[in-house]
Amino acid sequence: MKKSLTFNGVGKTYGRTVALRPTDLEIKAGEFLTLLGPSGSGKTTLLMALAGFVQPSSGSILLDGQDITNIPPEARNFGVVFQGYALFPHLTVWENVYFPLRARNLGRAKAREAVDDALALMELKPYADRMPAALSGGQQQRVALARALVFKPELLLLDEPLSALDKSLRKTLQTELKELHRKVGTTFVYVTHDQEEALSMSDRIAILRAGEIQQIASADALYWRPETAFVAGFLGRSNFVPMSGATVDAGAVTALTVLGPIKAQLPRDGVDVPRDACIAVRPERIAVSRQEPAHQNRVQGRVVSLTFFGTHVELDVEARGTLLNVHVPAVQAAQEPGLAEGAEVWLGWDADVSLVLPQETAAA
Repeated sequence: MKKSLTFNGVGKTYGRTVALRPTDLEIKAGEFLTLLGPSGSGKTTLLMALAGFVQPSSGSILLDGQDITNIPPEARNFGVVFQGYALFPHLTVWENVYFPLRARNLGRAKAREAVDDALALMELKPYADRMPAALSGGQQQRVALARALVFKPELLLLDEPLSALDKSLRKTLQTELKELHRKVGTTFVYVTHDQEEALSMSDRIAILRAGEIQQIASADALYWRPETAFVAGFLGRSNFVPMSGATVDAGAVTALTVLGPIKAQLPRDGVDVPRDACIAVRPERIAVSRQEPAHQNRVQGRVVSLTFFGTHVELDVEARGTLLNVHVPAVQAAQEPGLAEGAEVWLGWDADVSLVLPQETAAA
């Protein structure tokens, strides 16, 4: 059964150290929500408070309207998958998956169908009699998932479960996790510091910084319409150009910058130009050519570095003393004559991809 969650002012302090500032959060029934942020941002504290392993210092947690703040972890009926899998090395795969049902006093005979179904779901039936040490990292991860799902939990909580795997296997399991969520329909709450994981799997992403949620939205909304420089810099890469002033006409912003006037937009309706602001524009939204383009914003510069990444070419272009990062599809770069280090080029982009954001230290 799908369950929704509500955090009402949930915070956690350790002495004078604030791990999680009072947080309000709605997690929709059946959604895949990812908590994304750098180390120390509060994402794991939030997840552990939800699991019951951390007692909040303030606020309450509601499951379908029922207060579960003080209910112990074993009574919450949540599945949890940890970064290190936490498999029992002396038990077979079948016995590892059976363990949560045994803890609920369900005999082996009655539990056999549920265990076999969980193994089949994770494509592990051929490995049922193996010990964890005889499995690959990806197979161990599937055992941990099968064990977390075998008792049909109301929620599945995942704490950086793919971080110990190599890049190619992580990509495979990202796809499998997304498909698993679609199949079982359970609410997933997933913690990661990997932006690519968050973008590829989530229905919504909550980006945390210094113990508080900076912004929560769908992956595409966060990527294309970040509301702070931190979000724009942490989720992907952005160019930031400081502003010295701006004029606003019918919602359209003309920013005064070292690159000259830049036409831009505010991230959403109903907000004003911040007192200290900058222009943010994604590297892939900037066009490069040897001829002056027709874009609303254009500036001439010199290529100071060019790096080939297979699918795209990454350029660093110096324009009026400002270094701009630009991503060009490799096929397009190959068709642009004379595109090389030292070349004089034009950069162009339109107002709808330039965002006016509060000036702050962006994420690395």
